[in-house]
Amino acid sequence: MAAGTIVAAIHRPLRETITNPDTEARLRALADEVVFNEGEAPWTPAELHARLNADVRAVITCWGSPRIDAAALDLAPNLEIVGHAAGSVRPYVTREVWGRGVRVTHAADVIAEAVAEYTIGAILVGLRGFVPRHAAVSAGQWKDPVGGTRPGGLLAGRRVGVVAASMVGRRVIPLLHAFTPDVALYDPHVDEAQAADMDVELLELDALLASSDVVTLHAPILPETRRMIGRRELALLTPGALLVNCARAWLVDQQAMAEALQAGRISAVLDVFDDEPTPDVSMFRGLPNVVMTPHVAGFTEETRPRQLAAVVDDVERHFSGHPLMYEVRREALDRMA
Repeated sequence: MAAGTIVAAIHRPLRETITNPDTEARLRALADEVVFNEGEAPWTPAELHARLNADVRAVITCWGSPRIDAAALDLAPNLEIVGHAAGSVRPYVTREVWGRGVRVTHAADVIAEAVAEYTIGAILVGLRGFVPRHAAVSAGQWKDPVGGTRPGGLLAGRRVGVVAASMVGRRVIPLLHAFTPDVALYDPHVDEAQAADMDVELLELDALLASSDVVTLHAPILPETRRMIGRRELALLTPGALLVNCARAWLVDQQAMAEALQAGRISAVLDVFDDEPTPDVSMFRGLPNVVMTPHVAGFTEETRPRQLAAVVDDVERHFSGHPLMYEVRREALDRMA
């Protein structure tokens, strides 16, 4: 059924990467009018506000979209749902949204699947040394001589410590179990019964760091997670441990990590950095025990078009009176990315 106006506050170049004709056709079928941002750049708050009125029942956002705040809500008093066609909603909606009874949904679960698979790949790459070996063969070298560089290691049988049972962390854990039964978890919001359901050993952070061969980070950006892995925590890692960060650089003291890597105590696979793109003099560049990728863990050919489709699915569910698949509830906001 037609549902007033839907405002799709996603600039055209980005929208073209996260949609397909079927998704846009379904979106148009949901409203009397769909207002798209056909520009090359995201709207400013004023440009979004100019398109909000009493007919607007849904707003769809993505990376770079203006925030839905009290001022926007005042202009769209009949707004019912905000669909965020990306991951974290915290930069894009304020608490007033829930306070006025507006529902929120997002595509974080779609992206989480990609990040979880990437994490497993990152662990295998870090343990087996794919990147330096590729560089060596490309340079005309072959296998290391006897007594040369250590061979790569198996994930099977190693202990993997997962920091946070977030949306991504909960997807990573069963994938890890395909390789090793020894998975530990640090998450202050998980109890022993929940840990048992996930078949993980629940540990304090220090114990997890000190006992794990691989540590993979999946905590959200929160005040209490700022630099949760600092110089003291890095010193707890066993020599030769692998640290994987496909979450946020926010979680790790970058200088302290660089020093540990430069000393050769640990190795790392990093998809996230404080400065993105990384500056030419990045403290990690050129280190043989570091693999760096450009914040692409959540990007796949399959994931991108599913982002908008997932939000459209939930807008359809909302207008037809069915439960949402990806709803974000206000009480969960404080612990979300």
